[in-house]
Amino acid sequence: MKSQIQDFFQQIELLSEKQGHFPRFICDSRDIKPGDCFIAFKGERVDGHDFIEEAFKKGAILAICSENKVSKTSKHFVCQDPLNFIKQAACYQLEKIKPTIIGITGSCGKTTTRHFLLSLLEKSQAVFATPGNFNSQIGIPMALLGLRAEHRIAIIEMGMSHKGDILKLVDWIKLDYAIITSIGLSHAINFEDKDIGIAKAKGEILKSFPYSFFNEQTSKYEPFSHFTNRTLVYTDQIFQKEEGTFFQIGNQIKGPFILNLKAPHLLENLHLTLACVYKMGMSDHDIHQALKGLRTEEKRMEERLINQIEFIDDSYNASPASMKAAINYLKTKQSKRKIAVIGSMKELGDVSEKEHLKLLEFLKTGVDQVYFLGEETFKLYKLLGSKGEFFDSLNLLENKLKSYLQPGDSVLIKGSHSTGLHSLLNSLSN
Repeated sequence: MKSQIQDFFQQIELLSEKQGHFPRFICDSRDIKPGDCFIAFKGERVDGHDFIEEAFKKGAILAICSENKVSKTSKHFVCQDPLNFIKQAACYQLEKIKPTIIGITGSCGKTTTRHFLLSLLEKSQAVFATPGNFNSQIGIPMALLGLRAEHRIAIIEMGMSHKGDILKLVDWIKLDYAIITSIGLSHAINFEDKDIGIAKAKGEILKSFPYSFFNEQTSKYEPFSHFTNRTLVYTDQIFQKEEGTFFQIGNQIKGPFILNLKAPHLLENLHLTLACVYKMGMSDHDIHQALKGLRTEEKRMEERLINQIEFIDDSYNASPASMKAAINYLKTKQSKRKIAVIGSMKELGDVSEKEHLKLLEFLKTGVDQVYFLGEETFKLYKLLGSKGEFFDSLNLLENKLKSYLQPGDSVLIKGSHSTGLHSLLNSLSN
């Protein structure tokens, strides 16, 4: 296997030199762009080998595929099992390059924390970070194929849906540091004991005893409550003063930092990030310089002014905790009207109705109008009364907003990705 992996990376290097950049590795032919490598996985319902020709037509330069499905050509890299192969190839890269590895998990805030870490650390050294939603058993090894010799640090976002998911990852990814952003009810549909079971599943990241960072809420759960190789971050130790924002890291107050971030839950993610980079030896000067240009990623508490209407686009995804935090942030706006566009929160299982109805207390006051999308929000809409309106299609919601919104409004857009709200702001801005 080792010689085959070496042959594979040699071939990738040659292709990279030929096209002038390192390729992306993609397993969905619909996402292929010229210069990408297509990985043909065989799933329960779909076999990627059926889409190899489509990938080539879209500009793929190589297909990684099973020897039982195709004959080897210059365009095919043939192996026994593509999924096992890329996992072994990712292991090979980690062992060869030996970067400092930071793993991030949590019920919400993982991607934002990964983005903050990358933004701070990449100012002084080459840093690799798993992109987009490449945080699964398949996505992580795919992403790690892009790890290069110059990368001194690897930031790996680790998602999970079931008990044992993170354990499978840390069995072959040996973490130096771990950040646990929060414990909440994301993927509660798969856990009978809800937050307790989710905490245990997230706690699998501690298996190899990495130096860890988590907050006081997380520390109430097993196995975090007895974990000692840690910095415990107290989220109430964030001080907003006229000269800037101060954070308490260990026994020291750090700051003031001049930030473009205002939402409290974003500051909590940044607090964990700062604790990590200080532990890694980043200097005050380098941190101050890196924080000057710090922004959130697209559609994650992204604030945009369009036609004098302030939008808070947090439509990438939603959980109960992040939904409540986003609504509370909307309420802080000094605007003519405060409008919430609320989509369903998915994968909550038998607590879905209960968690949606809990939003009632957050929406009853401080918000002028609420627009709902998704069947899970219907009962909430009925209870809210006259200032709520329900839509069963994104197009109807979009048309309503176009006729209703006025200059001076503040508008929150928040819901699970599958509701489609992530496309709303682009439509409105056009």
